[in-house]
Amino acid sequence: MSAHDRFSRSVFLWALLAACAEEPPPLVLGEVVPDSVVEGTAQQVVIRGQFAPRAVTAFDEPRGSVLDATFRVHLGELRLGGVRLTPSGLEVDIPADLAPGAFDVMVTDPYERSASLSEAFKVLARPDPSARPSAFRFDALGPQQAGVPFPVTLTALDASSAPLSAFSGDVALADLTGTLVPAAVSLVSGVWQGLVEVRQPIAADHLRASFQEIATVSNDFAVAPAGASCSSGESPDSRPSRRRSAAPRRWGARSSTCRASTRRTTSKRSTAW
Repeated sequence: MSAHDRFSRSVFLWALLAACAEEPPPLVLGEVVPDSVVEGTAQQVVIRGQFAPRAVTAFDEPRGSVLDATFRVHLGELRLGGVRLTPSGLEVDIPADLAPGAFDVMVTDPYERSASLSEAFKVLARPDPSARPSAFRFDALGPQQAGVPFPVTLTALDASSAPLSAFSGDVALADLTGTLVPAAVSLVSGVWQGLVEVRQPIAADHLRASFQEIATVSNDFAVAPAGASCSSGESPDSRPSRRRSAAPRRWGARSSTCRASTRRTTSKRSTAW
């Protein structure tokens, strides 16, 4: 029996079990791989997650049932064709005529349930040699906590410090602890907005964006240990500038505005169903 036949048989048995159950398995979306493409390029992508086909009664079939594996995928307002259920997930064909931008991905299964991923796929503008950023700008950042994702907005700037919407490309990210994730982001039309995470506490950290020989840092911000509560009595932009040492300061300096939380927590037992 070929791998394709084994997969088809396992999917059919899964669908029969789902049909006998009171509720089918939930529709779960994970990620889109790859998650970007340069404009003008057709691309096949895989949407990973949990996808349950539906067994439909068919009295004219020898097995008494047929498998409905019809999944609908929308990229923004556009319904995509060529959707196929595979062992890796849903394979989808991305057309080459999409304009640059970030698109939501929505999947509807045979049970007419829908789930979506916000801005999960990006179409990048073709690289323009003249659209080369002179610098980047981070929106102001406040105190953070180690291991907790926080939002960041990064904008490419031209020589006059105006937003450079013609730039699209990958920009490296780093911080003073060396634990920042992700390590690179893709700007679309000159902007990236998303979540980052610093996994080690430090009294004064900053983010660094770099593209070729161009580099820009954010304002300084504290990263408290996990489980600590943070407060700041001044905005990041209002703090006096200070010389940064080559080595990052470890958490515990007197200038820290974060303290360990002393609140008691009460756990409640939850019933699984």
